[in-house]
Amino acid sequence: ALAGTINLITKKPRKAGVAVQADVYGEQRGTINTQALIQMKQKRHSGSFSLARNFFDGWHHTEGAWPSLDQRVADATRFQSWKPRTQLFGRLQYHYALPALKLSYRLSLFDEMILNRGLPRLPYQEIAFDDTYHTQRMDHSVSAVGKLGDNMRINGVAGYNLFRRQSNTYRK
Repeated sequence: ALAGTINLITKKPRKAGVAVQADVYGEQRGTINTQALIQMKQKRHSGSFSLARNFFDGWHHTEGAWPSLDQRVADATRFQSWKPRTQLFGRLQYHYALPALKLSYRLSLFDEMILNRGLPRLPYQEIAFDDTYHTQRMDHSVSAVGKLGDNMRINGVAGYNLFRRQSNTYRK
């Protein structure tokens, strides 16, 4: 997990057809999370596609009860104990059901940007160093679950993962 875990579990559609769902969650402290999901099922084929975005504006103990939309100037109020972040998620799943075997493919994408605004530097407090952390992850998996005969079962998963993290420092 990358400083927390977001687990999107999709429900399998029970009947043939298409189902659509959208969710929005917000808090006064600068959190806005959104999610959209499309599911389909037709005979032996089923699948789903979901997108989600989580946004957190950051927090510091000196801030008031309501977030400020004003542009921050280069002073000590730009530093936050809990860093602002934006996370994007995507998932594509496809399932094919045979009488005794279910084959599945899943692609999951994750993109996160964290901003660490630094404190102004002495002696004049006119500059600060800001850090950005950009994380990207892509997970592929293929699975097979079912019976191969009266006395044999299969439950296998093959996966391939890509991970990239880049950090940059900027003089502001």
